[in-house]
Amino acid sequence: MGVDRWYQLYHHKRMRNTRPISWIKAARKDFQKFPKEAQEIVLDALTIAAEGAKSSLTKPFKGMPIELSMLSS
Repeated sequence: MGVDRWYQLYHHKRMRNTRPISWIKAARKDFQKFPKEAQEIVLDALTIAAEGAKSSLTKPFKGMPIELSMLSS
């Protein structure tokens, strides 16, 4: 992640009540292989979720006993 992007997310997080995002190690490694533009889109959607809202990229994850959402393209 570039310094500018980190700075934006850091200050965005400080201004809002954003919960930290925890990563599974393998998922983080796979995520880092995404193109930078895709990483930014996913990070924005995860930040929205961490703030308790739903991104326009989410859809219901069916077949689970609890309500879950997943990101989709």
